[in-house]
Amino acid sequence: MTDSGLAAIYLDQALRQHGCPICRCCADHETQYLRFLILECINDGATHARLAQSLGLCRRHAQQAAQIEQGELGALLGNSIIYKTLLRLVLVKMRAARALRDQRKRPSRLRQTLWHYLGIPLPRQAIDPGQPLMPRLGCRVCETATYVSRHYSQVLLKIVERESSRQLYASSDGVCLAHLRAMVQSTAPGPGLDFVLNATEARLRDLSGDLEEIAHRQGASQSSESEEVAIQRAIAFLTGSVFADKDVAPPEGGPTETQLTPHI
Repeated sequence: MTDSGLAAIYLDQALRQHGCPICRCCADHETQYLRFLILECINDGATHARLAQSLGLCRRHAQQAAQIEQGELGALLGNSIIYKTLLRLVLVKMRAARALRDQRKRPSRLRQTLWHYLGIPLPRQAIDPGQPLMPRLGCRVCETATYVSRHYSQVLLKIVERESSRQLYASSDGVCLAHLRAMVQSTAPGPGLDFVLNATEARLRDLSGDLEEIAHRQGASQSSESEEVAIQRAIAFLTGSVFADKDVAPPEGGPTETQLTPHI
């Protein structure tokens, strides 16, 4: 089965659940990727080299990696190996930063004046002493999520060209603003994109009407469940869907690391 075929299956499943289907598929993949990293690649030299370039993962994925290992193994051995290596690297970088900071100290004003009259050039400004402490690359999991989201976006636009998939999409929560924007930026006009744009406009008009009705109801002692749902739907559209790990467990035989992403 091709990658597009696999992606179509997971999108079909995601469209039957709450939230942006692409956010859900990306969350599935991020969970698989982190599980692969922590449980399978912890002693891999290339993995450690890549983590060194980004000084680890972003806050969200670092916390998720710890939760995955704690939940599956009941211990944090893999995380401890990663952070032991990273902290030793940062200590080396701190020494480099101190050296650059000391080089950056400029002569006193009296000495600058004397050197000026003597025609002695002032020392050139050193590079930013904080530069050694800056990551050279971004979070690897975020990077792969960007790649995966593009892949799923293209597949989604293909499958909604079919009437059966259009009905399924129309009954779903649809894509969030970030993935809609990515589709518009990277995809030529076509029936799939036109359908998603039209469906999104209709959904936002209905949601706007619900929110306007809520705003007009004055004096309510507390919000109803329907009001909370409408507001949460608006937030999810504008900011993207967030799922608990239990909500994004991949189906049996889900896409593997090598099927959707390059090597870590």
